[in-house]
Amino acid sequence: MKISLVLYVYPGIEKYLNDLIRSINNQSNKEFDVIIFNDNCNSLNVLFKDLEIQYSIVDVTGSINQIRFNSLKILRAIKSEYFIFQDADDFMAKNRIEENLKALKNYDLVVNDLSLVNENSQILENSYWAKRLGNGFEFDEKFLRDKNIVGLGNTSIKKSLLIDPRLSFSALPLAFDWFLFYQIFKLNNLKALFITNTTTYYRQHQENIAGIKKLDFPRLKHVLNVKNAHYNALSNIGFDFKKELYQLSQIQVDVIDFLKFNSDKENFNLLWWEETNNLKNII
Repeated sequence: MKISLVLYVYPGIEKYLNDLIRSINNQSNKEFDVIIFNDNCNSLNVLFKDLEIQYSIVDVTGSINQIRFNSLKILRAIKSEYFIFQDADDFMAKNRIEENLKALKNYDLVVNDLSLVNENSQILENSYWAKRLGNGFEFDEKFLRDKNIVGLGNTSIKKSLLIDPRLSFSALPLAFDWFLFYQIFKLNNLKALFITNTTTYYRQHQENIAGIKKLDFPRLKHVLNVKNAHYNALSNIGFDFKKELYQLSQIQVDVIDFLKFNSDKENFNLLWWEETNNLKNII
């Protein structure tokens, strides 16, 4: 069985690479290689000089969405049975490869938990979603229609799911991985597994499209925009999100409404995009 860890790097990511490289070198299972998709970073061989695992660099250009989609064609040609995705600004628990491979024996797609860290790699909260979902939680596309836990930093997948010619491109979504993964779930009637016995250390910083942070009004407006773009992109390629788009269109919340709504509510380990799901009464 051949396994590849897949990274996407871009200018600005350099300051986080030492944590990532250290976590790759410390993996309990080292029977994998690393594929680095490089979007205009300079001197990558210098930046990855301390990486002890065999790696290859593939130079790519285009928008974020184009790069992610076009990289699928390259991954299809690689002789790996499984791909484990990792965001380059985050880092991994030492058993991430090992535990994901165990789970992939019975599931075609596996998602592991997140632990939150700050810019300086200090842990803010361990096992963030374990409190909500629990180890061994199974889910399908219905679970993903109004929230998300499947990202390029915490997902492992069987290669066969990536070679589906029905997968479509769109320039609309602000989080292309979620757009891609929803298609994979829906087209394959897929049931996936969530595990908590390993984690991705998920860095909280301003550049995150989907940070997990205190819900404030600007954050809420951002989530609404991301979610709306996601639904429109999927609708444009034939998936039915009329109900969800209508519900979003009815949310017209201003700062005063938001403060009244949020004053007595705790954001208990929210899933990605879940921030908007309790706003349907604010119209």
